Amino acid sequence: YYTRAIYYYDSLRGLGTAARTLRTRRSVMPASILVVDDHPLYLNTVSQMLEMYIPQVSIRRATNGSTALQLVQEHAFDLLLLDYQLQTMTGTDLVRQLRARAARAGRPLPPFIIMSSQPDVALFARALGVEAFLPKPMAEEQITTTIVPLLNRMGVATARRPLLWSIR
Repeated sequence: YYTRAIYYYDSLRGLGTAARTLRTRRSVMPASILVVDDHPLYLNTVSQMLEMYIPQVSIRRATNGSTALQLVQEHAFDLLLLDYQLQTMTGTDLVRQLRARAARAGRPLPPFIIMSSQPDVALFARALGVEAFLPKPMAEEQITTTIVPLLNRMGVATARRPLLWSIR
């Protein structure tokens, strides 16, 4: 095992900082993604799609904002995929709370991607400074055009086409 330094943009840049954070990870560690959605079917579907397209991905799931806040405190994630309409708080409220906690603790945060079935939420997401907006339902190619390139820029994952069927 060897370690390598990977630079990724600190998601606090939305607050005006342009700092980069140095992070060391073992090269054999999988990409770590937190998916937050209150709809169990969508939560499982997105997780399975990520597993098909990203080799060695480690996915944690949360069905509400308070669980997501707890998981982010306990684990280091490479990416956070957040539903905009959660039952207890919106995805943008969750982003604000995570940024406030990280600023108080002096810890960096991974990039955020907001998901929603409402296209106007993209404006809120952009104003908040999240990395990307994904419409719901999410098409498979959005993983390869949005999520995988983001992880690749951070040196975390590469895309692979899933084997859906084979001829023998």
